[in-house]
Amino acid sequence: MYSHQHYHHQDPAIERKLVKYKFVPNFAPALSQLIVDKLHARFDSLPPQLPALYRNFQFQLFFNALPTHRRGLWVRKRADPAATTRSCYICGLGEDSIYHLYDGSCAAAVSARTSFARAIGHDLEPETLQATYFMTSMLVHFDPIGADGARLTAAIVTFNGVLWLQRTYYFTTRPAGDLLTTTQAASRISEAATTAWTALIKPPPPRGFGSAGRRTSAQEAAAVAMVEQQLAAVPSGSIIAFTDGSASPNPGPCGAGAVIQFYTAAGNLHHQDYIHAGLGLGTNNIGELWAIGMVIEAAHHRISEGLHLPHQGHIFSDSTYARGCLEEYRSAGVNSHLAGLIGELIDNSPTQWSIHWVPAHAGVQLNEDADTEANKGTIISTRGDGIDRNAHLGNATFKFIPSTSSFFNDFPT
Repeated sequence: MYSHQHYHHQDPAIERKLVKYKFVPNFAPALSQLIVDKLHARFDSLPPQLPALYRNFQFQLFFNALPTHRRGLWVRKRADPAATTRSCYICGLGEDSIYHLYDGSCAAAVSARTSFARAIGHDLEPETLQATYFMTSMLVHFDPIGADGARLTAAIVTFNGVLWLQRTYYFTTRPAGDLLTTTQAASRISEAATTAWTALIKPPPPRGFGSAGRRTSAQEAAAVAMVEQQLAAVPSGSIIAFTDGSASPNPGPCGAGAVIQFYTAAGNLHHQDYIHAGLGLGTNNIGELWAIGMVIEAAHHRISEGLHLPHQGHIFSDSTYARGCLEEYRSAGVNSHLAGLIGELIDNSPTQWSIHWVPAHAGVQLNEDADTEANKGTIISTRGDGIDRNAHLGNATFKFIPSTSSFFNDFPT
C-alpha cells in the first residue's frame, strides 16, 4: 500500500491489521506477507489520474484512521465516561464507524455500491470478487488480478472515497433527525460515485477541431456536432451552463461570463441567466475558473428561490485548464486558492456537477454567448470598476457573483 513506497518497516503494522480483520490466522506469518504483497500490488495498480485524496482515504480506511464518531469515542470518554457513539449519519441505524459504513451493515451504502457497480458495468459483489466478507472487498483484498483486477480496485477505491466524502461533507451537515430515505441516500451516493468514475476514465478532449480563429467550415461543423451530442446525453431536468473567461491583454483587465439554463423536472426550459463579473487585473485562466464558481453559486441561489433541485449540473467550458483543475485534480498553480474555493462549492453542492470541454469560437451559440458575457466583465475591469479580487477572496462573506449584478433582480416567475 502507500507505505510500500516510503516505509517498508510498516509491513508488520499491516500484518497486525490483517490478523485483526481475520484475513489470516495469527499463526501464519508466511501467508500474512503474501497478502501484504498483494495489497501493495493493488495500490500500485491504481491509475495515476486517481485523485490522491481517494488513495489517502483508502489507506486510512485500512488502518481504521478515518475520523468517525466511534473513532473519537476514547477521547470523549476522558471528559465524560458515559459518552456514547452517535448513530450513522446516512442511515440512522448502527453507529458512525468504519465497520458499519464499510462492512455491509449500512443498507444505504450497500445499495449505493450495487447501483454504482451496475452503472459502470462491473460486478462488485464480494462473491464475484471471491472476497471472504463485504469488508474484505472494500479493503481490496480479493482474487482477480491483471487488468480486470486493477480496474475493479480503482472502482472500489473510488466508491470508498466518494462514500466518505458524502458522509463527511453532506450527510453530517443535515439537520438532526432529517434523514433521507435509504433509496434517496443510496441514489445520491451512487450518482456521486458514478460521476467521479466517469471523470476518472474520461478520455482526453477530442482533437481534430483546429484552433480558435483558424478552423475550416468542416471543423466548425464537427465541433458543433460534438457539442450537440454532449447536450443530447445530458439527463432531462439537469442544469446546463456555458462559461468563459476573458483578459485583454492577457494578463490584463479580466472578466468572467456564464449562461445558465434551468429546466423543470419534465425537461422544459424554465429560466435562463446571463451573468458576468469584472475581476480587475488578472488572467484568462482566472476568468475561466471564476465563471464556473458563478454557475454553482447561481444554481444554489435559484434553488433557494424554489426552482427545481436537479440531481446533475453540466458545465461546458472551452478551457482545458479549468476543467483539468476541477475535474481531473490537476495543479492550478498560482490559482490554487481560487480553484480550492470552487472545489469546496462543488463538493458541498446538493447537485452533482460535471465539466465538459468544448471548442472555443466554433459557432456554438451558447459558448459564444458566454464569451460575450466574459467580455462585458473585461470592459468593467478596463474602466477600473472591477472588484478588488484579493480583498474579495479574503472576505468571510465572499461571493463569486458581484452584489451589483442584475442577476439578483432577474427573479424567475
